[in-house]
Amino acid sequence: MTATDPRKLRGSMAGPGGPFDNGGVVIDGQNAVLLEGVGVAAVKPESGSDSDGHMIAMLLNGRVNNTTDQADVLFLFDVDGAASIITELVDLAARMGSGGELTTAIEAAYAAIDAELGRS
Repeated sequence: MTATDPRKLRGSMAGPGGPFDNGGVVIDGQNAVLLEGVGVAAVKPESGSDSDGHMIAMLLNGRVNNTTDQADVLFLFDVDGAASIITELVDLAARMGSGGELTTAIEAAYAAIDAELGRS
């Protein structure tokens, strides 16, 4: 079964210092999606919408924790949203002390994209 209604995928993250509380964050991952795939695309908003520039569509998919169900969840955001996601992840890697590991993974991911698209 594929779960496509994100309202049914509940979970939470809490800690006395919020997400910046290293080692003190409690996760309710009962229905967390265990990430297996990511897809992104640029989307031009419809005329008359509230957004002036391009939007970004990001489809995250994977298996729902503790089940055999799959989930496909589409997120739409603007460039500020993309910048927030990128900076949060890079800063998290630095706080975890794995900035080098993340950098290596990013370089490998870029190389894979370049190879797929025939870029050198």
